[in-house]
Amino acid sequence: MGEHTFWLDSSCTAGQRARFSFMGGADGPLWHALHFSLDPPGASEERSDDEGARTEQQQQQQQQQQQQKQKPAIAQQRCDGAPTSSVNGANDRVPGGTLRTVRLSDARAAAGGPQTFVEERTRLEDGMLSHLRLSLSALACAPEEALPFEFSGGFVGHLGYEMRAECGAVLSRRYDVGPDASFAFADRFVAVDHTNGDVYAVAMHRARAAADENECGEGSAHARAAAEVGVSASAWECASADAAARWVESTCRAIESMEPRPAPLPISRKDSSKAPLAAVNVRRSRDEYMADVSACLRKIAAGETYEVCLTTSMEVPTPEHGGAQQLHPLQLYRELRGYNPAPYAAYVHGGRGSTVIVISAPALR
Repeated sequence: MGEHTFWLDSSCTAGQRARFSFMGGADGPLWHALHFSLDPPGASEERSDDEGARTEQQQQQQQQQQQQKQKPAIAQQRCDGAPTSSVNGANDRVPGGTLRTVRLSDARAAAGGPQTFVEERTRLEDGMLSHLRLSLSALACAPEEALPFEFSGGFVGHLGYEMRAECGAVLSRRYDVGPDASFAFADRFVAVDHTNGDVYAVAMHRARAAADENECGEGSAHARAAAEVGVSASAWECASADAAARWVESTCRAIESMEPRPAPLPISRKDSSKAPLAAVNVRRSRDEYMADVSACLRKIAAGETYEVCLTTSMEVPTPEHGGAQQLHPLQLYRELRGYNPAPYAAYVHGGRGSTVIVISAPALR
């Protein structure tokens, strides 16, 4: 599995906690990847001051703030040290950000030709969640009744913790680890039913146009809605029912021709203290991490929260960064699923300039 691929993997189906696995990549004409980065804290205010202009909405917000000053407010301290008058750091203004969109340079390449990609960058003043809502509305696909699962195509990816800024929290950035949100639109994928071994090839396509459809027809309305979220006319034309049927047929033939592979050998656990495979740099030392645990317990005791998912990060240098071992993300994931099979595991490669998600989770959040 190369770049721009995903594997939503139910590597452990015990207890009927999970049943299906989904795999896909940049195989369809409607495929595109979205990588969103929030503005740093304070960037939006600085840009507004430099421009020297305020929109009508900003003026209304100013008036509301003036009215709020006449009312008692609970003073809070933001995570970045700036004062705020909202309760628990809540923020009604959605921060803006930069969206990097990756598309196939030629939608016809989805049919099996060599793939090349083009990128564009745009400003999203209303945030990523609003953009996702518009895209899903334009490219909505009803669940197929013939399928035993509800997913008929859509976005696959992740939202970073910093995206809480679009849900009312104060934006504070601690670590720069790539885009704050990354999603790819999966319009063609393969699903595996682990209960009976059935395999499904699924492809989205635009609705078949009626013979008497004119420029005001429903199909034209759908095309205009897709164009508003960046789908080109050629991509929309390639997303036909006939093209989807051809892809399903060729994918099914490829699956049927696969040779059975022997079950993988069990992976034995290694004692890394005796034979370390690579130097691992831990972001937080043991003492720092235990201090964080104590801080979390104090917050729980004070009633600030009832649950904390405290994490840290580890870095393995690759040869180009002075490391001794080349560690491919897919190799890491295969070993992880061997050590710790889970009903909600995943491997998601966002492509160059993005992140690779490798996860083995026992519970669905």
